[in-house]
Amino acid sequence: MKRITTIITSFALVFILSACSKYQAPLQIDELAKMLENRESFTMVVSATTCGPCNDIKLELQEVKNDHKDFDIYFFEINRIRMYQDRMQFLNSFQYTELPTTYFFKNGEIQYYKGGIIKSDDFTKMYEKYILGK
Repeated sequence: MKRITTIITSFALVFILSACSKYQAPLQIDELAKMLENRESFTMVVSATTCGPCNDIKLELQEVKNDHKDFDIYFFEINRIRMYQDRMQFLNSFQYTELPTTYFFKNGEIQYYKGGIIKSDDFTKMYEKYILGK
């Protein structure tokens, strides 16, 4: 009985912590299309919840978000849109070859992209260069 209580408590804690994440809900394809159409500046990380390096970059970017609350960082999780195969062509236009891949958009245009994990210090420098123009 104690083991069951421990398991239930662990799941509840994981659920509560994930619900309290400082990130917004994963970016939906319609939202992305609208952001590009509106020529917004932001960073998008293409990831998957089942990808180990993708989960690692989320930790790195949480550190960035803690220091730079004004940075617009979105996650686009491909496993959440598998049911929308007709929209995959739109995502494939970004030609990502590995997960995670981070894109820096300025005025709706890709300025730079990089596959793999980006450390928080490097991400901050890239954001300042490609998004803020510093």
